[in-house]
Amino acid sequence: MSRFRVTLSHDVIGSQVINEPDGWKDAVMKLERDKEGDSLIEHYVGGSDSSFIFYGDNGIINGGINFLLQAEQYYGLDAEVNALFEYSDQEDDVFEQIFTGQVDISQKTHMKDNKMQAPIIRDDFWATFINRMDTPVDLQSTTDLDGNAVAAIDPVTINLTSQKIQKQFDGTLSTGATVYQDDILVNEYLQFDFDNEILSEIETKYNLFFSSNPDRPVALFEIKEAGDYAFDIRIEMTIKLHTGGAISACAGLFISNPTSSYMNVYLQINDNTPIALTETDFSGDSTAYTYTGTQSLTVGSNIRIYAIVTDVTWKDANAANSILIYGDVNTSVPIKTGTFSFNGVSCVLDSVADDNVSFSVPSGSSTPTYLSITAQTTIPATETEGFLLHDAFAAVCARIGLGNNSFYSEYLGSELTEARTYAENGCGSEYVVLKGLQIRQYTLTEKPFFTSFKQLWQGANPILCLGFGYDTIGDTKVVRIEDKPFYYDSTDTSVEFSNVREIASSYDEERIFKTIKNGYKIWQSEDISGIDDPQTKQTRATRLKKAGKEIVLESEFIAASLAIETTRRTTREKSADYKYDNNTFIIAVYHNEGTFLPKTNGDFNSITNLLNSDTRYNSILTCLRNFLRWTPYFNGGLYQYQTSKYKFVSGEGNYDMVSDYDCSVGRACEGILCDSFAEKADINLATYFNGLGYLFIPVEHTIIINMNWDQYLTIRQNPTLAIGISQTSSNFTKFFIKELEFSIVKGKATIKAWPKTPFTIQVIQ
Repeated sequence: MSRFRVTLSHDVIGSQVINEPDGWKDAVMKLERDKEGDSLIEHYVGGSDSSFIFYGDNGIINGGINFLLQAEQYYGLDAEVNALFEYSDQEDDVFEQIFTGQVDISQKTHMKDNKMQAPIIRDDFWATFINRMDTPVDLQSTTDLDGNAVAAIDPVTINLTSQKIQKQFDGTLSTGATVYQDDILVNEYLQFDFDNEILSEIETKYNLFFSSNPDRPVALFEIKEAGDYAFDIRIEMTIKLHTGGAISACAGLFISNPTSSYMNVYLQINDNTPIALTETDFSGDSTAYTYTGTQSLTVGSNIRIYAIVTDVTWKDANAANSILIYGDVNTSVPIKTGTFSFNGVSCVLDSVADDNVSFSVPSGSSTPTYLSITAQTTIPATETEGFLLHDAFAAVCARIGLGNNSFYSEYLGSELTEARTYAENGCGSEYVVLKGLQIRQYTLTEKPFFTSFKQLWQGANPILCLGFGYDTIGDTKVVRIEDKPFYYDSTDTSVEFSNVREIASSYDEERIFKTIKNGYKIWQSEDISGIDDPQTKQTRATRLKKAGKEIVLESEFIAASLAIETTRRTTREKSADYKYDNNTFIIAVYHNEGTFLPKTNGDFNSITNLLNSDTRYNSILTCLRNFLRWTPYFNGGLYQYQTSKYKFVSGEGNYDMVSDYDCSVGRACEGILCDSFAEKADINLATYFNGLGYLFIPVEHTIIINMNWDQYLTIRQNPTLAIGISQTSSNFTKFFIKELEFSIVKGKATIKAWPKTPFTIQVIQ
């Protein structure tokens, strides 16, 4: 005869064995795959609205309500009342534990006739985790949320090497300018500016305008970031000799002379020897001064561009002669009124209409005067503090009240992780997380690192394709994170069920995808050059037209290399606040003599279409490579379309980058990521389906079978393994459980599961 025994307990009140609550006969053990973590989570569900009904004590039968009311009275809705459920199918008092959980008083309903309905939830460990997974904590706090002492987890030191950032200035002279002959003397200067600023990323530029100057002009630029600065300069000028006006016989007569005989134009860095620009005359009408070359500049360098007048013989005391610099549009020369002689002819200028005359550019250039600077800028390396991703998760778990050593991950762990060390380095062990404040040189003492498990999960999972659940390592309960395939282990089966008759199937559209959006929610840096980042956003589409859903896998972390470098350059002295101060950044690193350094291009055979790829961080964390880590999760929905493609639909930032990962140098666990891929590539499953693999085929089968306690216990003890299903006594197909409900009393189970390989329901005679 089946019997249940229930023991309620509280740390202070004590314990009490009660009679079976109402609903125990219809209660089921339930294994349900978590939608976030993809692991199987166990529940014990009562028969009345998924709850049990506790009742009073008549001296013979004790239904436990008085114990629960006492706990609620003294300890409130958060009272931790444990419930141990035991089962026996024998007549003696040999009971076997089936479930340990808690009575959730916060969800109780007090009913008439002195009854209380309340659900049973997982034990305090998992209940605490679920309730607090979105609660931020200080990763270096020495106490948890309940005031208990926890072991310190020290940060690691990261040497943030300088990434080269390309910065540009592109400017032209918009409408040209003139200087009258009366305003310039020999050995005086002309100073230049480029007022039409098309692109301005180089600090600091001053507005000087085009004019004469008796002294050497001040700097046009004062450099704030060192680097190699490539210059492309062109300035076209002419001397306009005015010979007549609109009323006299000399009307409209002008002579244009090149300026090369009358002045020199220079680029000067600091007080170094000026660099003379090359002179080219056009048809005796104008001179273009040009320079192309690269200068290595340091912080504080000054850039001057100016001309020195060497000859003023073109001047005429009676004329309105002038120096004209050509701009983007035809240039107007203001004209003086008066009477003067030219070639023996008396010319009179006295009409308002003569005040301005426009001239086209003699060379025919559409941009006769421009300045273009392309700089590859750097700043010195800086050291900062951060946490290995494994240790950040571990620190959160301890501080939300789960205790020391309450986190485990072979995928994220390594020989160097502090919270727990492992014999081997996991495939996800080489990542650190840090706040923008730390990148900007604030210490963790000044600005602590606050985060929650959920925030870390929403950052890491879209990048690495992870799963999480609970486990027991040794005698310690832990939250466990591994890569998602870990939770779909098809190498063996835990239990096999033969001669299955009650089975039905339908497509599980929740696991079939027509559109995949992936990447990062935030990626833009302050600079226009930030569009060169490949750690941005992308969208790919499958060939499905009528089925499937959209899935969005955008990380909360910032991985964009230029965004990291721009944040690093926004030093604490430069700005009191910065928009990314409290955002979490992720950086792929390697370890060298006690210090962690960012990975650049060392693990790649080649990287093309990425500026300064030899200095850039996180080339292994691009949108496409994150997508490829996730393809086993998507591929099952395309099992019938293994010659189709994931078609690139759209992207942001740099999706032209091409990278070839070298697994012989890097980590072989990146698998198919070792191939050469363009970020905007279509992924051809005809080539890559087998290499990428798949977890399951998303066809949901509802299976009703006989099950005994030992079979259920075996499944519970091996939750990552598949089960075997056959309609006969052989040729078992492996299935992964989506949901299992097992009635101990009835010895029946209803299973919803996905097959690893196609399963055809047969008519069995």
